[in-house]
Amino acid sequence: MSDAPIRCLECGSSRWDPEGYKCGRCGKAMGLREEACYVNEDTKRILRDHATELSKCGIELVEVDSLQKSFGDALAGITLALQITESLRPGSLRDLVVFLRELAIPDEEILRLRLGEPEQILEYCRRGEEAEEP
Repeated sequence: MSDAPIRCLECGSSRWDPEGYKCGRCGKAMGLREEACYVNEDTKRILRDHATELSKCGIELVEVDSLQKSFGDALAGITLALQITESLRPGSLRDLVVFLRELAIPDEEILRLRLGEPEQILEYCRRGEEAEEP
């Protein structure tokens, strides 16, 4: 797992664009590693349901109250953040990505968890697909 403190909120890349204010891979916003992961409700549910297994991988789910403005209204809600509770041993990121795919979490949602560089995460996803083929 990369130690990059700031990653793209959409694809997980740590690379900046030439102007230094957005993602150099997809052009979306960058955010702190501790910022909430912007995944859909199905992914949040799956992650919550498997929190114990994820904790064995060194990942802690943290739910925090958030306040967002939408169309002029303040909306309070719960956001989901991942905290890395320990240094991951070599190979464990690959195992984590394979586990997330086994939970039927789509690749795009896995990228939004900002676990590492998107090329690396997608490579692990492809390897998982190859292993699933008969």
